[in-house]
Amino acid sequence: MEYPAAVEKLFKKAGAAIGDTVAVTTRDKRFDGVAMPHHAFSGVDVLTVKLANGYNVGIAVADITKLELVSKQTPTARKTGKIKVLGFDAVQDARKAIESGTMIGSVAQFPSEMGRLAIESAFQVLNGQRPQADQRVKIELVVKSAGAAAK
Repeated sequence: MEYPAAVEKLFKKAGAAIGDTVAVTTRDKRFDGVAMPHHAFSGVDVLTVKLANGYNVGIAVADITKLELVSKQTPTARKTGKIKVLGFDAVQDARKAIESGTMIGSVAQFPSEMGRLAIESAFQVLNGQRPQADQRVKIELVVKSAGAAAK
């Protein structure tokens, strides 16, 4: 999924693109990290940056006062076939990457199932019971060769 025009304009002005290391200055803060692809669950005019600590931060375009290119991403042409990428969450963009061959697979997690178990455990605690320490939840491995989710 592509970024909206407002974000693309910032990229173009800075000479940056998805995958590049950027410095984003807002009215009161500076964020340094890698410009991440836009996802369906991201806000409309939000730039996503992966910080050095591994967390992603969404920054509203209206709050950005400056976007600077720190460094271009490492060209991957020489690395094609040498780096294997396995993702988590199996979002639509990951599924597309699996089908195109740029990602070997992704683990599909089921947050509603995790939430259900968490609520059940909370009720057990409220009722004076001790919830099971380890609880299993459903996951699926999504890979291209299976054509569908493989368990």
